[in-house]
Amino acid sequence: GEIISWQPHGRAFHVHNIKAFTPSILPTFFKHNSYASFRRQLNLWGFKRLFQKSHDDGPYYHELFLRSKVFLHHRIRRNVGKNKKGNA
Repeated sequence: GEIISWQPHGRAFHVHNIKAFTPSILPTFFKHNSYASFRRQLNLWGFKRLFQKSHDDGPYYHELFLRSKVFLHHRIRRNVGKNKKGNA
């Protein structure tokens, strides 16, 4: 089965198999292999969870992260909280 895929419309991606995704894909792109940390990073970068049947099976969406629209990706910015260290 698939580990991760785009939704048919190309505006969201879905992690189908977290157990396979965590050790095989996360370390390739991140310095960790924690799915919880990956989800926190998605939230910090402005991705939204599209809820479906349950809270654990929804795809992730960002208005600038679209299949075949790589030229938009550079416009994605990390959200910085007001109470983070270094921000007055």
